[in-house]
Amino acid sequence: MNSLLQWGAALLAEALVATSISCITQLTGPQTAARGIKIGAALWLGLVLPTIALGAVFAELSYAAFAVDAGFWLIGMMLMGAIVGAWKSRK
Repeated sequence: MNSLLQWGAALLAEALVATSISCITQLTGPQTAARGIKIGAALWLGLVLPTIALGAVFAELSYAAFAVDAGFWLIGMMLMGAIVGAWKSRK
C-alpha cells in the first residue's frame, strides 16, 4: 500500500477521534483539560478497548501486543482530550 495513503488515513482517523472528543466535551459541561482527559479515557474504555480486545482475540495477539495497541490509543485519546478540553475559542 502507498505510504502516503497510509499516513493520510491515519491523520484523518486521528482528526475524527479528536473532533469527537471535542464535541462530547463541549456538549456535556465545562470545557477543561481535566474533563477532556476523563472523556477521552471514558470513550477509550467504552468504544476503543472492546474493539481492540475483540480484534486481538481473533488475531491471537500476545498480551504484550494487545497492551501496546490499547495503550497507544489510551494515551493518545487522553492527550487529545487534554488539548481540546483546554483549547477554548476566543469570543
